[in-house]
Amino acid sequence: MAKKQSSPIDERRESNELDRGNPQVVRRLSKPELKRKNVKFVAWKKHIEMHKANQRVRQERIVSRKEAAQSQKKELNKLSANRKIKEAQVLPRLSKKRVAQRLARV
Repeated sequence: MAKKQSSPIDERRESNELDRGNPQVVRRLSKPELKRKNVKFVAWKKHIEMHKANQRVRQERIVSRKEAAQSQKKELNKLSANRKIKEAQVLPRLSKKRVAQRLARV
């Protein structure tokens, strides 16, 4: 597939956007195209900074998700420990047969 030909007006508009460092235009072009169009360094730098910021946000999300999972796990462990303690307190009032059944379940 051949690339569609861009009109001179489109190219001028694109180069103006690049000069202003419009991140959407910068993101649309690959690195060689950016070099070929002689984009100002600022635009490329802005693109890199945005990428790094997005990576940082993604990493923070992953970390917070892990922390949430760990706290949830701790809470579940605490609840199950409480349940076992309560069952242990109930055991003496049950018959030997029922005690054996409960212990087998725990």
